[in-house]
Amino acid sequence: MLFDKIIIKKMRELNELKGMLFYRGGEYREDIINEIKYIVGDLEVLIEEQREEFRARTKEFTLEELAMYDGRNNRPAYVAINGSVYDVTGVQGFMNGQHFGVKAGTDATDNFRRCHDNKREMLGDLRIVGVLRQ
Repeated sequence: MLFDKIIIKKMRELNELKGMLFYRGGEYREDIINEIKYIVGDLEVLIEEQREEFRARTKEFTLEELAMYDGRNNRPAYVAINGSVYDVTGVQGFMNGQHFGVKAGTDATDNFRRCHDNKREMLGDLRIVGVLRQ
């Protein structure tokens, strides 16, 4: 994917500049810092563009709509966490539409925060299918 390649390239540039800052510093310090700021600005623009594309493709769910995805009767199982809606269909523990008392088709944010200290990396393997409409 082009986005990934650009991000990797920019991160390499940042790492190179960090090394230059460490080894050269001194009279070049200001120029190196300005170059770092420029690259960070590029990264911010790229990330915002990706965010906008994601929003345009993403389905919005009301709590009522989310409730239909309860994992029962061969329906998909979705849960909302921190405003994002995740597909937990087939995830161990959600086979019957419930995981340690958390029901599919609900906003599970509070339970997730309590049980997992809000560790977002635990959500990394789940597919985001939408956002929860506030």
